[in-house]
Amino acid sequence: MSPQVAIVLLIGFVLVGALLVFTVGMGALDSIQTQATDERERQTLQQFDHDLSGLTTDATGSVYLEEGQYNISNSSTIHINSSNGFEELSNYSIEMGTLRQSGDSGTEYGYQAGGIWRNDGGGTTVVSEPDLRYYKDGDYGRIDFSIMSLSGNAGSGENTVTQYDSSRPSVDTPSKDEFVSHVEITVEGTQYHDGWYEFMSDEFDATDIDTVARSKPTDCNFDADVSFEQNLVCHDRDDQTVTVIATIDGNNPFAHHVGIEPTIYGGLSADSIEDGTVESNLAVSGYTNDTTNTSDDLFTVEDGLELEDDADIEGYPVLNGMIDPSAESAVDPISYVWDPNFKTNTAAVVDDDDDQYKRNETWIAHLTDDVIAANMSRPFETHEGIDDEINDGALGYLRDNVGSDMVTEFDSTRDTIDESGRYYTSDFDVDEIDTSDGDVHIGVGDFEDDTLSGLTVTGENQAYIYTDTDDMEITDDGGDKSVSVSGTRKGNFWLYGTSATEITFDDGTAFDGVVYAPDSELTLEEDATITGAIVAGETTIDDDVTINFDRKLRTDIPIPEENQDITIEEARDPLDVTFVLDGSGSMGTVYRSGTVTDTREEPPFSTSWDTDATVDPDSKYAIEVERCSFWGGCTTTTVEPGETTSFINSDDVRVANESCNGCEVTVFETTGNDPLEIRADATQDFINALNESNDDRAGVFEFDTNGRTLHSLSYDLSSVKSSVSVEADGGTEMAAGMSPALDQYSSSNDNERVMVLLSDGKNSYGNGATEEAVDDAIDKDVTIYTVGLGNDLDEELLKETATKTGGEYYTADDAGELKDKFGLIAEREITDKEITFEVGDLPDPGESSNDYVVNIETQQVRVEN
Repeated sequence: MSPQVAIVLLIGFVLVGALLVFTVGMGALDSIQTQATDERERQTLQQFDHDLSGLTTDATGSVYLEEGQYNISNSSTIHINSSNGFEELSNYSIEMGTLRQSGDSGTEYGYQAGGIWRNDGGGTTVVSEPDLRYYKDGDYGRIDFSIMSLSGNAGSGENTVTQYDSSRPSVDTPSKDEFVSHVEITVEGTQYHDGWYEFMSDEFDATDIDTVARSKPTDCNFDADVSFEQNLVCHDRDDQTVTVIATIDGNNPFAHHVGIEPTIYGGLSADSIEDGTVESNLAVSGYTNDTTNTSDDLFTVEDGLELEDDADIEGYPVLNGMIDPSAESAVDPISYVWDPNFKTNTAAVVDDDDDQYKRNETWIAHLTDDVIAANMSRPFETHEGIDDEINDGALGYLRDNVGSDMVTEFDSTRDTIDESGRYYTSDFDVDEIDTSDGDVHIGVGDFEDDTLSGLTVTGENQAYIYTDTDDMEITDDGGDKSVSVSGTRKGNFWLYGTSATEITFDDGTAFDGVVYAPDSELTLEEDATITGAIVAGETTIDDDVTINFDRKLRTDIPIPEENQDITIEEARDPLDVTFVLDGSGSMGTVYRSGTVTDTREEPPFSTSWDTDATVDPDSKYAIEVERCSFWGGCTTTTVEPGETTSFINSDDVRVANESCNGCEVTVFETTGNDPLEIRADATQDFINALNESNDDRAGVFEFDTNGRTLHSLSYDLSSVKSSVSVEADGGTEMAAGMSPALDQYSSSNDNERVMVLLSDGKNSYGNGATEEAVDDAIDKDVTIYTVGLGNDLDEELLKETATKTGGEYYTADDAGELKDKFGLIAEREITDKEITFEVGDLPDPGESSNDYVVNIETQQVRVEN
């Protein structure tokens, strides 16, 4: 190759290289310039968002937009729907005015719903998030959404912006008191749908509907009556739509949808009593955990009440009116009334000025010997009818959705329901409802033969029946309860009725559960027994109706707080008291006695392996026993009066009072639990507290294997007291003493009946006879207080005996405690009655979403270039 050619080639290579460097350099420069332009365009919208955030309502300001093409369109819409899981609660739609920016970078930016979106031609992404937030607090969710909608026109340079109140209706969000199962938010017709999908998935931690085991709804539309356990997102690219389902309260119990908020005051609540008159026996008690451990409780009437001669009410009548008792009627313990003129009206009724007085701001009047009224400062709130909730919320839903996946229909051939869910029948004849799987809701058009009977409800959850039938009888089925609810929680069964419902509890019917039918007509026939609660309209009460209220059901107290804390002293009823004392060999005996002085010396005697040294219970002083051993040194023990110890010859004993000169204490060598016969002293002390002038009677009985009558029931209390002489021999048969004592109670005597049963052991031949004696005591209305002495007792039998008869069980570790225990029983029965009503604890309503709901704000902004 010639030098000339080489030079030409070299020059060519240089020129080509320079051209390539120029081309590449220009491309890189263009890229840098494009990125800079893209960044400037993005910053323009970010500054636009910042300037808008500083605006207040009805304020005008300005924003500056960099060079570019801008337009505002209203092609996108946001739809927000809320549901309680059964029906739509609210819905709202708003057009989202969107500012679009097209600049020299070739990338389009959009300002929509407070967010900035980027569209590079291959899809959209989120630059800054819209003003939509989803929070979780435990099981509850909350949504805050501030929607900014733009209108007008925008262009490069200065633009005037005005924020003003929307002329649209306010956003229809659920109220704080509503249960919100979920909220559906749909962004429709947005070219930024890819970015919205990315944002919704992240913000709501939502799962794409395509990945879960259910069919994808058409056009991402979900039914209001669909329950969700997780947040879901659906992306319809064809329609440029994104939908998110967000849980708020989670799955809604049907009871919340129905919307009934029961008010339960006590065992029975009635709008009125037929003819405003009670002429029979009515007992209303309550229990907490044990249906047999009861005490008087409330029943309410939203009117006044007249008591005929045969009316005998056990419980607390609470009236929105006055009580008008006849001379022979009775209320035990007291009635609460509301009469604005109570003091004036009762002054004309009471026999003595002392029978009307004021306690703790509450006026009291003794209207008759057996009826006391306390005036409330204001009436209690009456029960609202539930016709709309039943006809629309419950029966309406269940009837309308028969045949759907939401409601199962059945007929009278179905006798068992053992799966949770919602049901409807026009002919109910079910024998068993098992709620172990969850709550059961049944809409009932009618009952087979217009009767509810022989139904058993088991499981820990609740069964609800909703009915608008106009006539139904609740009756026992061949001796079984009309409705039987397992366990003590009778609120596991609810029967709801409307004002059209007439309910009759037949003679002798036993029913567990709650009847909640304000404004209905209710008849409680003779000997009807309800364990649970009843709320009804006009009520007819026949003789000997018993209601045992499940206090766990109480939602409110009808008595104003300022009237609850009152104490009324009332002369007690005459008493018939029988003492049934253990005289078995284990009660023990005294072998010998001795004296301990204030001088340290040997004990007066040595005890053996089966005896004790007992300090005289009546002594003023204790004794000290010093015992020394070769290997362990010396220890000093103080033995109090009534306590026992052991003596050995090497002990030193003395009175435990160094300042006492010449003091002496008697000690006894004893065996058994009560060798000093303190049970006799305790019995005599109790008898001393009785009052012959009050027509009190007493009797004393003893038992070992056999029974002995020391003194039959008598008004001559001195004679009874002198007859108390106890023994200690033989085995144990409590019934041998109980039975002759129970035979003493005459049906013609109206005294209050009490038995004090003392035992230190167990029956030698089983408990059958004792259990029969307890049944006899129940039949004769005898309250048994039991006292167990020592540590070898049949505590279960003694506790059960006391509980079943309305008494109480006391324990005495040693005989020295017997006087105290007998004294407690005497104080409880003999002291003039102090009447007060203790409210107890109301159920905790628990956490709810009332303060954790959906919050949506809209902002309308107009832009003018």
